[in-house]
Amino acid sequence: MKQNKKGVSTVLVSVCLIVITVVASLIGYYYFAVLTKPPSPEVDFYGTGQIKVTAQNWADKTDVSETSPTYTAYNTLGTDLDSMVKADFAGGTSLTADTATDINILPEDEGYLALWIYPGTAHFIDLDLTQNANNRIKEFRTDLDINADGKRDTLASFYVGDLGSPGQAVKPSVGLNLQLVPDETADLTINSPADKVMGTGTKTGTVEWQIGAFEEKKGWTLARVYVTQNRTDEDVIKVTGISVGYDIGAFTEGSITYETGAKRWSFDIDVANYRAVQDGRLIERPVAGTSYCSFTLSIETYFAGGGSGAEHITLTLYVEEISPAGTITTDSDFVYVADA
Repeated sequence: MKQNKKGVSTVLVSVCLIVITVVASLIGYYYFAVLTKPPSPEVDFYGTGQIKVTAQNWADKTDVSETSPTYTAYNTLGTDLDSMVKADFAGGTSLTADTATDINILPEDEGYLALWIYPGTAHFIDLDLTQNANNRIKEFRTDLDINADGKRDTLASFYVGDLGSPGQAVKPSVGLNLQLVPDETADLTINSPADKVMGTGTKTGTVEWQIGAFEEKKGWTLARVYVTQNRTDEDVIKVTGISVGYDIGAFTEGSITYETGAKRWSFDIDVANYRAVQDGRLIERPVAGTSYCSFTLSIETYFAGGGSGAEHITLTLYVEEISPAGTITTDSDFVYVADA
């Protein structure tokens, strides 16, 4: 009987193709399932570590000596900082400035501690610069009052998961570098601009006050600003805006609220709570920076006229500052706005 060699060849080719396909599939599976599989995550460090808190002047990076600071480390037990509540901040380990302090890091912390950072009564903390100087800080939180003193506290999520092998004999040490701004509030003064002559009819103009003089490499925190008038006839003058120096900004229309009873124009300067130092507008004077902050008021007047200042209004500017300890002080000055 004659053998069908062509048929046998076709079968062999088909079998070879199947074998090649199966082998290729196995190789592909091995590559993607084994070779490209991400490694198992390493176990976060736990055991005894050390944290050393240091502080620098934000402007020139010189060392700073804080006044009555409070630095405390808390175990997170695996809870994100945003989810922690006041009860989670019980106990803790006090950190001494410029001293490496032992911290007991637990396996349950999953590599993160929570830090309470209060640089004391003489310095503000620049949160942006501090975070830039510490890649271990994941985030800040400023909405909790953990020590029940009526003032909000500054908290940070601090990564320590890479300090070493869990339970190692040698204590690993890590630094926390704070960028601080010395408080200049006590030295601030407000000038007294000249009286403003507007004329009769509808007129527009500006009055500028200056808060100064604060020193280089220092700063202060603006909490609130508002203007009052003494006139019962309230339609004679209108405040249409205010521009605040040091890049705080210009505020008009929707940022102004007039209170008839108090005869007061208040300005929304993007401060959620003027009683909280963390919400204030930190004004920092760098080396060779301007020694004053201007407050330029825009006004409209509608004097009918009487001559020789027969119609006039007393406008008073109030600027409130808040100290690192949360104490508010007020600077004020008035100016006469008259028809002639």
